[in-house]
Amino acid sequence: GELFYHQLREIVGPAAMKQIFRTYYDRWNLKHVDEGAFRQVAEEVSKRDLSGFFAQWLHGTTLYDYGLGRINAKRRTDGTWVTRVEVRRNETGAFPVEVLVRSKTDSTVVRVEGLAERSSVDVVTRGRPREVVIDPRTRSHDWNMTNNRKTRGWFGWGGVTGRRQVYLDRFFSTRTYRDRTAAALAPLVWYNDAGGVMVGARSRSNYLGRFNQVTYQRTVATKDCCQNGATDHWLFRLKNPTWAYRPRLSTQFDVHHLEGRQGAAVQVERQAKGHLGFGPTTFQGASLRWLATYDQGYLDPALYDNAGTVEAAWWLRSSARRGVWSVAGRLTTAGGVEYRNRGAGFDTDDRYDTQPYLRLSGEAAIQRPLGSRGTFGVRVFGGWVEGKTSDPVRQRWFYLSGADPYQQLDNPFVRSRGALLTDDMHFHSPGGANVRGLARGVAVTRMAAVNVEADRSVLRRPKAKLFQDTRLALFGDVALTDGFFTYHGSGRLVGDAGAGVRFTHTIGQTTFVTRFDVPVYVSHPDQAIGGARDDASFRFRWTIGFSPTF
Repeated sequence: GELFYHQLREIVGPAAMKQIFRTYYDRWNLKHVDEGAFRQVAEEVSKRDLSGFFAQWLHGTTLYDYGLGRINAKRRTDGTWVTRVEVRRNETGAFPVEVLVRSKTDSTVVRVEGLAERSSVDVVTRGRPREVVIDPRTRSHDWNMTNNRKTRGWFGWGGVTGRRQVYLDRFFSTRTYRDRTAAALAPLVWYNDAGGVMVGARSRSNYLGRFNQVTYQRTVATKDCCQNGATDHWLFRLKNPTWAYRPRLSTQFDVHHLEGRQGAAVQVERQAKGHLGFGPTTFQGASLRWLATYDQGYLDPALYDNAGTVEAAWWLRSSARRGVWSVAGRLTTAGGVEYRNRGAGFDTDDRYDTQPYLRLSGEAAIQRPLGSRGTFGVRVFGGWVEGKTSDPVRQRWFYLSGADPYQQLDNPFVRSRGALLTDDMHFHSPGGANVRGLARGVAVTRMAAVNVEADRSVLRRPKAKLFQDTRLALFGDVALTDGFFTYHGSGRLVGDAGAGVRFTHTIGQTTFVTRFDVPVYVSHPDQAIGGARDDASFRFRWTIGFSPTF
């Protein structure tokens, strides 16, 4: 309501707005009123037709977006400059906008009614114009201000260049601005066995926190640099560009050349139009991804074959409240073509064997409170992958301990052999069967799994930052697979059970959970974390993670 009155004041002017309120009160105080009563007074006092404004703001979800078109500046005989500015209305919303022309010595602001899809206005300045800005005071409720500014260079007026605020990235916080793009710069450093210390930099930018999210990073493997010349690794990601905006639609584009893997992907996801206050929240999405290996030195052979895939996927995910229960689920159908580099052929140096494959998965999770301090949850997961003539490449199998290699691709601390959170660190990335006591390389082509977990808060400190909530947990995981395990119990059933502790932290704008789990029982200890053939099913083991199990 307050914003509505602010917008009306911009149309009629401050003096007329005061008179509207006075007249409205004098005529209607202590009487029943409606929209028509207020609109009648506003139009009478302002002497304007406000039907379009009232319709847009009170009876629709109209978008406002004004942008700059052609600009032409000429010097007149008296030494002043006249700049003709084309204002384009890109959306259905119509609202008066200001146009600012700035020179080195002065600036001039004029107002455009903004009713036409394209309109031109002449702006006079004493000095040569250097910058043109639409809506410099951010009054028009323009949703996309990245197309509101142009500057003059050596070769005339350049393309639209929105303002940009550059700052040092703090990783746990993201700045957002209404009238400009926020760009965060940060140094990067991590380690893996093949590249040694990886050093580089990253830039991530956004508009309004949601649009034009651009991530670009570049790193150099110092080990290769010293031995074989610099090896460059890079990633470019664009999420939700303003030019692809549609209501309830999310888009993402990726291209990368990272630590033995290269590829590209496009992804779209759309939220179904549901009730704002109740009912399920449902999304449908689709993606197309190409991912290939080029340097086996970076890759864990338990996770990757020397091969590439081209895969299309479609998914449906939904979440809802059902009384005290929180319910969430996801169904995914994927299929594609794999190609393996298996060495020399008859006519070429390399022979690529290809086959199509199909990959299906589904999961559902339910959670409910236990008293005022506890929670109880159950997760069910099932997966099936099948190649036409043989098992697909290992990176598309389902992993019993957690996430598959493609899901871990964005994490530099686990994606490559010998990275900081692999091996002895026992890092757990939730996903797959979530049998967290098993080694990260145990994988199968078919599985069905159940995870059960209950926890209770033992220490709450809502005003604290690092340790806001401490919870103790008990868990059990079991999976039925197509693998046949013979040591310490034969068959296709594997599982674990144990206890853990969770700490909730808030750093900057980010809230996350540090999770320590102790799977004291694992049905097949030779397949467990740090497993060996002489291990017992009951022994001390541990994992660490930075997100809830499910």
